[in-house]
Amino acid sequence: MVRLRLGPDIRAFVLLAMGVSVAVALGWLAAALGARQANAYQFSMTEVSGLGFLFWLSVFALMSMNGRRFLREHAFETGLIVFYLATYWLVEVTGRIFESGVLLVLLAGLALNGWRKTVFLVAISVYGGLMWLIRVGQPAVGFGIG
Repeated sequence: MVRLRLGPDIRAFVLLAMGVSVAVALGWLAAALGARQANAYQFSMTEVSGLGFLFWLSVFALMSMNGRRFLREHAFETGLIVFYLATYWLVEVTGRIFESGVLLVLLAGLALNGWRKTVFLVAISVYGGLMWLIRVGQPAVGFGIG
């Protein structure tokens, strides 16, 4: 079996391209595979503030600043963020998809070094508190990732 070893920058670009491709084809794929969600979703972005996009882009930048070794060791977790960012503006369910792996991303954030870990913990706390405040009095749906 041939195993491709891509650098973190090329891997991010490939994941970005794959994410956009999947996002564009997701509605068609869901219908072709007979998924019950094919009729329930529009598979397009509606009413999005961009706050989740900016936050997770910042987290990805923070992780990228931790070095190539960190990106190599946490390729899956950073890949989840890149996929989320690639599909954020294109698919309404991208937040739900990302919620499935956000725990892994949070655990990877705990492996950051020095000031990056402190910034990550403060950012997660502030973002979580802000999302909670925004949703006070509203029915609970998901974790507010996006």
